[in-house]
Amino acid sequence: LTKLEVLRLDSNNFESTIPTEIGNLAALNDLKLNENIEVTGPFVTEFGKLQKLKSLQLERCRLTGSLPTEIGLMTSMTSLVLRSMILSGTIPTEIGLLSSTIKEFTVDENFFLTGAIPTEIGALTVMSMLRLQWCNLESTIPSELGQLTMLGLLKLNNNNLVGTIPEEVWALTNNKLIIFDYGENDLQLP
Repeated sequence: LTKLEVLRLDSNNFESTIPTEIGNLAALNDLKLNENIEVTGPFVTEFGKLQKLKSLQLERCRLTGSLPTEIGLMTSMTSLVLRSMILSGTIPTEIGLLSSTIKEFTVDENFFLTGAIPTEIGALTVMSMLRLQWCNLESTIPSELGQLTMLGLLKLNNNNLVGTIPEEVWALTNNKLIIFDYGENDLQLP
């Protein structure tokens, strides 16, 4: 399996954890395990060994625990979709290490994901979609998000965000930003 490039196992009713051996699939560039609600256990750090991985989609799996700092090692990543899981802790600042490649970052509907939106997300300048809604994120919106000039979709709704939306972020609505959902927070317009 060392030459395997694409592995799509969506909607298969797997009842397992993700084996640590996943890190041995050195040629893997596309992994989809969406809609496998009986895939449980931690988000394994071995994903960080997959240097060629461009797309990782684990939507509606039941992975638990924190996003590991090794997420920053996946430097070929263009699409990281971790929707509707049981992730907790904070978004690691190492997400900023994916600055030259990542276009989509989705961790919405992870109700135990807490803390502030890392300022390092502002380094992801090729990002076109950022979905962080329906988590338990708190603090203010970092002005560094205003550096995401390629952003077409920004969803921050249904968190515990407070304060004034930074001018730099609001200015994105004059650029490519078409959808900006920030409802169900305690935010004010600039």
